[in-house]
Amino acid sequence: MAAVVHRYKEALRRLDWVLVACIVLPTALLALLSVMRYTAYTANMFDLGHMAQAIWSSTQGRPLEFSYHGNVVSRLALHAELIYFLITPLYALFPSPITLVVIQALLFGLGGFPLYYLARRRIGNIHAARVITLIYLFFPAAQNAVLFDFHGDTLAMPLMMFMLEALDRKAWRAYGVWLLLALSCKLYIAVPLCALGAFLWLMGRRRVGAVTILVAMVWGLTVFLGIRPLFAASGGAVQQLTAGGYLQFYFGRFFEDLASTWFLRLATAIAVFAPVIPVVMYAPDWALLALGVALPVLLSSGPGPTFYYGNHRYAIVTPFLMMVVFNAIVYLKVPGSRLTVFGRTARRSVPWAAPLVAVALMTLLTNAGLVNTPLNPRFWRRLSGQEFFSWAYTRTARDGVKDQWLVANVPDQAPLLASTILAPHLAHRRELHIMFSLDETVTPDPNELLDKVDYVVLDGLSDYVGPGGDGLMGDVTYDWPLLFAAESRPDFGLISARDGLLLFQKRPEGIADASWAEMTLLHSVTFELEPSSVATQAEFSDAIGLVEVAVTPIGARRYRFQYIWLALDGIRQQEALFAVTQLADVEHSRMLHVPTVAIHPTTVWTPGELVTETFDVALPRDVVPGAYTLMVGWYDSTESLAYATDEHSRVGDTVVVGTLDVGASFQGK
Repeated sequence: MAAVVHRYKEALRRLDWVLVACIVLPTALLALLSVMRYTAYTANMFDLGHMAQAIWSSTQGRPLEFSYHGNVVSRLALHAELIYFLITPLYALFPSPITLVVIQALLFGLGGFPLYYLARRRIGNIHAARVITLIYLFFPAAQNAVLFDFHGDTLAMPLMMFMLEALDRKAWRAYGVWLLLALSCKLYIAVPLCALGAFLWLMGRRRVGAVTILVAMVWGLTVFLGIRPLFAASGGAVQQLTAGGYLQFYFGRFFEDLASTWFLRLATAIAVFAPVIPVVMYAPDWALLALGVALPVLLSSGPGPTFYYGNHRYAIVTPFLMMVVFNAIVYLKVPGSRLTVFGRTARRSVPWAAPLVAVALMTLLTNAGLVNTPLNPRFWRRLSGQEFFSWAYTRTARDGVKDQWLVANVPDQAPLLASTILAPHLAHRRELHIMFSLDETVTPDPNELLDKVDYVVLDGLSDYVGPGGDGLMGDVTYDWPLLFAAESRPDFGLISARDGLLLFQKRPEGIADASWAEMTLLHSVTFELEPSSVATQAEFSDAIGLVEVAVTPIGARRYRFQYIWLALDGIRQQEALFAVTQLADVEHSRMLHVPTVAIHPTTVWTPGELVTETFDVALPRDVVPGAYTLMVGWYDSTESLAYATDEHSRVGDTVVVGTLDVGASFQGK
């Protein structure tokens, strides 16, 4: 026992605590930002929700199944991320997408240790080893991958660092283990590892190169021709499930898109390689290998687009770029080292510290410009009361309402058709469909999806925003197609609504009409052309007039609202307007007028038309009994940030229509 304690103390004494701090701080930051992005509802079903659903399915005995293009498919039929099975036991203990993003960030941070020990061993300078490790931890392509949901490529990145360190010290068993773990992260990891094997063979390390090629090829072919077809049988008509379809999906539009994307592809390549440009001439062999690994991503034409700089696929390029830096410093610092390609093409007289510092500075500058972290000056920029870049991590009070509402109203494991933004928070179920497809050969049929589910959950006042131009851009109508689909089906009824969040349920078989009416919130609309003039109580600009309002209590905390509107001469049919009623000074009390959004929208109104909409409202229990001023306003859905329903998108002014005495009655104005 004393010997064990002694060895433990000795290990702690020899540990480089500066290195530990260098690794812990950026790793913790990336983990925190990843969690904040999820809790702020800015991570969507592509891809965090899909991965969470697949890994959760494995905890239920269904191997990596998830809902994809209207089908239930296994990840083993697509990218075949076998590594996810190693994560499954931990996910069973902590079943949350947060578990995945934390694991990803921590594993990325651990990838700094093998690089540090490799650099310290070969370069012989602790400061150089620390700087190279920091370059890895702040490398822009790597950090972007960590912050971009959860992917096998990102998991492979640190595993490849362990693999390359084992390769250098000729620890063949460890090398084999890390090689297999990296291959298990994703099907196409076999391609860069085949390239690594060929590189080693050309550099004279023929035995290890040949074995690496053989293992990568056998693994890739086994997965591509064996495992994928085995699990693709039940996947339905999804393009990527066939070998040809897989390649067509990622590369089929290259020549068609090249004319319009060549400059962006070139700029992306420069951005990926920019940090290592100061040392490329000192390690041209590894630089060529890194370029070869990056080339398939740069040439891809899949949706997204897949060659975009912030894409997670550049994670697999990072280990090779780190080897560019490492080998360049070895060449400049270590006596007797030499370039292994093209002869000696660089002068050894250059001080080794200068290019290393240049790489570090280029890494920080590129990071500050291209990664959404506090190191980026735009992260702190404020515009109209909003963070410009930190919006992705900013949790609002309404996000807390979403959490509570989803837990209280959406049944566990019930088949759902959901908003892509809300879906990751509802991933623990076998069927979770969205009305969105990355596969151009598949156009989701809303009715087919509705046939498969029991509930539809969406955000009618979608507050998902992103940077655009000189400010933030949003689209309040993001979930309206889903709302239109649910509203068009007579077998679905609205059962819950809160601050624009809407839950529809499919009518259970055998339920009586009276019971179904009690379960659902009525909403309907009628309209007619009024030949004579109609008096209005108020007008919203020159577009809409308010004729009459009536509110009738129909149960405990439940009310029936009826509005009569008059379309005025200024109604512009190309702009969709939407109405919101709310209790004055009560947060999250907005009531979206569903009938005039989804049944008879303003885009089909004509001047002189009289529109009567009726809808039920069930007030949440946190609205305490008392008298509340009732207000209504109209808003332009085409305006940026219309979700806020404030002066930026308001049409005319809000109008007080009366007082609602919760627990008693309504008193009109």
